[in-house]
Amino acid sequence: MVLPIPDAMLPAKDDRGAFWADRGDRRHCGIDLFAAPDTPVFAMLPSRVAEVRLFTGPGMNPYWFRTYQVLVENEDGTSLRYAELGSLLVEPGARLNAGASIGHVVRVINASRVDDRAPSYIWDFVQRGRTSMFHLERWQGYPRNGPHCAGGNWLGSGIPDGLLDPITFLQNDDR
Repeated sequence: MVLPIPDAMLPAKDDRGAFWADRGDRRHCGIDLFAAPDTPVFAMLPSRVAEVRLFTGPGMNPYWFRTYQVLVENEDGTSLRYAELGSLLVEPGARLNAGASIGHVVRVINASRVDDRAPSYIWDFVQRGRTSMFHLERWQGYPRNGPHCAGGNWLGSGIPDGLLDPITFLQNDDR
């Protein structure tokens, strides 16, 4: 397996970018790997690109820049959502080998647009200089989307069916 961003530091359990982190009125569905804009992102496993679409944008939240997601289906029945990408190098239906370039990290948070209506975790990211990042989710099967899912956060109660902790996967030596 290839890491999506080589040498990236995985978030600690109590970090706002950790899996299922409590963000007040929402929970984080994946992990955030903080990296400089234009850092390349690589496919972790052999997979097929199922979907490419918008992930965040100012029309959703005024402090978000436009970012994109690539959803891939892996041979083991899981899906990975590579998100908060600024440029994409793949299209739906493409077959990917582990290590294939899929896109680049981009600045996600427009710090000049963050105001008192923004959640505390956004303020935390801005104050710590963490405005560019890569978001990774792992699902058993195809991920749930809909009204309870926004920008990598779950707004509903309880963990969604099929959502898996990507940290467990990244730290598993038997990959």
